[in-house]
Amino acid sequence: MKTIEEYEPEAILIEGPQNAQDLIPYITSEKTKAPFCIYLSYDDKKAILNEEQGKYRAFFPFLDYSPELQALRKGTEKNIHCEFIDLSYAQKLINTPDSEIKNMENYENDRLFLQSGYYKMLMEKTGCKSFNELWEMLFEINGFYSDTKDFVRSLFYYCYFSRKNTAEQELMDQGNIIREHFMAENIKNAIKKYKKVLVVTGGIHTISLIDLITAKKLPAFDLKKIKDEKPGYLMPYSFRESDRNYGYESGMISPYFYQKLWENIKKNVKKPFENTVLNFIINTASTIRKKQPLSVTDEMQSLYMAKGLAELREKKECGVFELIDGIKAAFVKGEINSYQQPAIRNLYLLLTGMGTGSVDEKSGTPPLVNDFFEKCKKYKISTSSTTKKETKLDIFNNQNHLEKSQFFHQMSFLKTDFCNYLKSQETNLAGKGRILLRETWEYRFSANVTSILIENSVYGGTVKEAALAVLVEEISANHNNAKELSEKLVTANYMGLDSLYSIIFEKLEDIIVNEMNFLNISECIKNLYKVKTYTKNFNNKFIPALDNILNQSINRFLTLIYTVRKCGKEDEDGICDAIKFLYSYFINEPCAEKENIFIESLDSFYRDNESNSALSGISTGILYKKEIISLVDVMAKFNSFLNGVSEAKKMSTAFLKGFFNVAKDTVFIDDSILKSLNDILKDIDSGLFLEILPDLRYAFTYFLPFEIDKIAKQVSFFYDVSENVLQYEKAYNQEDVEKAILIDKYCDEKLKNWF
Repeated sequence: MKTIEEYEPEAILIEGPQNAQDLIPYITSEKTKAPFCIYLSYDDKKAILNEEQGKYRAFFPFLDYSPELQALRKGTEKNIHCEFIDLSYAQKLINTPDSEIKNMENYENDRLFLQSGYYKMLMEKTGCKSFNELWEMLFEINGFYSDTKDFVRSLFYYCYFSRKNTAEQELMDQGNIIREHFMAENIKNAIKKYKKVLVVTGGIHTISLIDLITAKKLPAFDLKKIKDEKPGYLMPYSFRESDRNYGYESGMISPYFYQKLWENIKKNVKKPFENTVLNFIINTASTIRKKQPLSVTDEMQSLYMAKGLAELREKKECGVFELIDGIKAAFVKGEINSYQQPAIRNLYLLLTGMGTGSVDEKSGTPPLVNDFFEKCKKYKISTSSTTKKETKLDIFNNQNHLEKSQFFHQMSFLKTDFCNYLKSQETNLAGKGRILLRETWEYRFSANVTSILIENSVYGGTVKEAALAVLVEEISANHNNAKELSEKLVTANYMGLDSLYSIIFEKLEDIIVNEMNFLNISECIKNLYKVKTYTKNFNNKFIPALDNILNQSINRFLTLIYTVRKCGKEDEDGICDAIKFLYSYFINEPCAEKENIFIESLDSFYRDNESNSALSGISTGILYKKEIISLVDVMAKFNSFLNGVSEAKKMSTAFLKGFFNVAKDTVFIDDSILKSLNDILKDIDSGLFLEILPDLRYAFTYFLPFEIDKIAKQVSFFYDVSENVLQYEKAYNQEDVEKAILIDKYCDEKLKNWF
């Protein structure tokens, strides 16, 4: 700022992507508030960069105190020509050999500073613990009290020696050499046009640029070019994403601290660093006072500690690192290294900041992004902070909540990383004639949300249009099974995209006829019925085409059910759940003809001794519930497993697993099953017991805790003991078990020596 005032340049050239030149008027607009960034992207569809045909993106952030933003604002204020002079993003990618640098999402990075041997030497000499502390000490605090010439001289030498300690090949691999040649050419062209030119670049480049622009002739360089590059977009950014600790390599840590410092400097506050430190001490104390006792004395002690450390470290004022150490010394009660300490955790959150910026709506932002912000405003969804929030939606009784739910589902489907579905709750309110259906969502805005929306802007101008287009694209792809396509129907339903139903129904008709996988067709039925129930409850709609597809699916289910009679162990649980679902479906949606066919298939499983035992169990349970067979028949079937050879005994628990899936209440009517199970468990050897244990445990997971208590009471009568003794008798502790194992091992070794 001082330099612009004193030098009065006719042109200001800034190290920034040349394809963002048209954004400068909007960057300097009063409607654009920091933090914000230029979003840059390149889709390598033609495999120009490499064979991966990847999608690349980068962010060029601005904070109020960014030198580039200050230069642009001051230049605009004084009507000075401002220009970006660096390579466009795509050109930067193609001229950067290092693949790791290509994949970074920062247009700039300070890796060279961090790898420099000179920087490490300065660390040792000054006693600083990190690059951030060294930079703050030399160029933020002490630099603030230096005159402009001394500051520039110190920074120049720092960058000069850092550059000289970096291998030329490394500079080439990271694309720095070609960028510097390109910028030098632009600077030379500006010098021909303007009498006074001010150049704002990163220090590591300045060293080379001086040599290049003062040379009589610029060395030849081979610049690779890419055509058809997209322009950059302005989009809101956040303090959190600007923080070096959260991935922005050219950023500083604790950006909100420096934002408040910048505001103090603009207000001409005496000792701006110390004043900022004091404010953060007070704010940290106020946020944690409910969690731990703190006094004004603690706050004063924290400030004294920060000021004392600054003096000891030979700094003109205390900065962010003295603030952190002062808080640790005065506020932390307990383990000082624990991030979970309320004081440390809240301090770091305050230092980073949770706020986001905004951009001028005329900056050329894609309509999709504008629609997102309009929808957030309409549904009162906060985008002004990066704090995670939770919301509950009564989507059955509140139309606004239903629309908000559809919006969340659309954003989730587009994979914007904006919202996450947590859970739902469905309740029939007795006597009130309505259903309470609630969804719980969590959401958090970040710059990444905007960037993903920009990438999806080719699909439509609104979030709903984009979701519709992407879903149509997925539906149009070749789907090999009914499960996947029916899931698309559910997705369309949740997003409120009813217009897609006919397209999906048409494709499902062809797929269902040829579907050979029983589990896929059963999942299809579940999804179709879910949509039918949803449309009936919410819209009171009857969709004939949906009913037709559902009937076709059930017919296919009844055709394929015979193919799973001897299914393997890995599929039996899924098949049992499918059979249970259709059993429940016929209770809610009676259809005598189809139900009779269904019952006939289960009867064949029940009578066939070669059927999978779990399927035999669930078939037995349904036939019993339908009063087709008696409890005597159930026990006869169960005992046929228990009284058989060891292989049959193994299958008995799988039978129980299937049976309890639909008919667990039988054990409370008659204890015959429990008695038979108890008798067999007393006599089987430990090896067989361990084999059947997983299925046995699974079988009893169908019972609720209070039902398990009732079973325990029944079993207690078999042994003439109190149910409390049976349920709550002290178990062996871990030490006793380990000791017994050691004794067994010792005895086993001794016995081997005897025989």
